[in-house]
Amino acid sequence: MAPVVRPRVPEDVPEVCDLVMRQQPLTRYPFRNPLPFPVEQFVQRPGELGAWVAEVDDRPGPVGHVSLVAVGEHHLGPRWAAAVGRPVEDLAAVSVLVVDPEVTGRGLARALLDTCETHAHGLGRVPVLEVLGLQQRAAGIYASRGWRAIGEDEPDWLPPGTGLRVTLMVLDPPA
Repeated sequence: MAPVVRPRVPEDVPEVCDLVMRQQPLTRYPFRNPLPFPVEQFVQRPGELGAWVAEVDDRPGPVGHVSLVAVGEHHLGPRWAAAVGRPVEDLAAVSVLVVDPEVTGRGLARALLDTCETHAHGLGRVPVLEVLGLQQRAAGIYASRGWRAIGEDEPDWLPPGTGLRVTLMVLDPPA
């Protein structure tokens, strides 16, 4: 069955929080576990421009999630903006893309990203994101969809001395 993507409602948040923490040992996203703040703050972020969940017929509740947030004062905003030749205010960051490991391979990430990317472009914004170097599967999904890497960064949310970096990516507007 094809996934159904719908806007996230407040009643979804506890299930999405549970999903985030259940998939974390396999994906290492979020990298820190436990988080240094409540998982609800990881899922629901200031500046959200939209948030969606995915459902499938044979499973109750959300089995996937993605959100889109304004870049605002994010320290990477100027680098993303320079890469696409647009002001920071024209950017939107893809965030908290997770899929239940028990239903991977069913097009959930693709459906969630389709919705998120379409929404960003509909708002006149350019989608951007950062992906941890350990998450090669996620980076491959983005690249296969036309996202391009524009550089790397060592964000302050990574523990010092890990040597880990994130790849900065942008999805250029459709021609």
